[in-house]
Amino acid sequence: MLADTVEASTKSIENPSSKILEENIDNVIKKRFMEGELDECDLTLKDLTKIKKSFLKILIGIHHQRIKYPEEIKI
Repeated sequence: MLADTVEASTKSIENPSSKILEENIDNVIKKRFMEGELDECDLTLKDLTKIKKSFLKILIGIHHQRIKYPEEIKI
């Protein structure tokens, strides 16, 4: 549930930086927590922090900025 929501919400972010991605992940987890959607699971806050770090690492890898290579000169 968390992974699907984080992934879907990340798609709408223009120019995602690591800070923006981290804030988005925090917001998703906090919203689910506050709405009681995690009440009946055995996840601890420590577990949620680990999950957040994993999501962030993956999303940074997906959304990293690519180096712009110079255009080839055609002869």
